[in-house]
Parts: sequence; structure tokens; C-alpha cells
Amino acid sequence: MTHTELQAFLDGRVVIFEGGMGTMLQEAVPGTHALELLNVDHADEVLGIHRAYVPLADVICTNTFGGTSIKLAAVGLSERVKELNAAGVRLARAGGPRRGSRCRRHGTHRKAHRAPG
Repeated sequence: MTHTELQAFLDGRVVIFEGGMGTMLQEAVPGTHALELLNVDHADEVLGIHRAYVPLADVICTNTFGGTSIKLAAVGLSERVKELNAAGVRLARAGGPRRGSRCRRHGTHRKAHRAPG
């Protein structure tokens, strides 16, 4: 998304981000100490949550909030930072809105954009 496209997207409206991804994942796969690991080990759960948010939110976020080498080192996963974050981005893109699909909130056709995160 270019700066101009982002400005047009934001201009004059309230933008709704998905929320509660971590809570949803903890409920789906209890006992997980690194939610980013689910991007690989339980990709179907992450993808399902992204898809559930598409009709409700303007923007879905990647499951990469704690995907830093420092945070992942605490659970022995620092060597997998790139892998886990790349998987999180792929899942958000795969679960995101399809170009040309209709937005339920605005009744407009969607344009697929990059997933933030």
C-alpha cells in the first residue's frame, strides 16, 4: 500500500482493527507460551481467526506481536524468529480479504492490501 492509498483509506473515517488475537489463540490452543509458534504448529487455528475477523474489521494484524529475538529467547525459540514471523505474515495475507470481495460494514468492494505487523 502506498502512502497515498493509506491516506485515502484513512481519510474521514474510523478504521476498525481486529482485536483480541492473543486471547482467541490462547482459548483455541491453551497452555501455549509463545503464540508466534502457533503460526507453524497450529496454522489452521491462526488462519481461522483471521478469516473470522475479515467481515468485522477493516484491518487484520499478523500474529507476530511477541516475535522478537529477546521475547522468543525466553522460550528457546530465538533461532526461529524469521520463520515464525514470516509464517505469521503469510497467514494474515491468506486469511485477509480477497480483492473484489464486499465489505459488510461499508457495502463497498475491497482491495486487498498488505497485512500490517
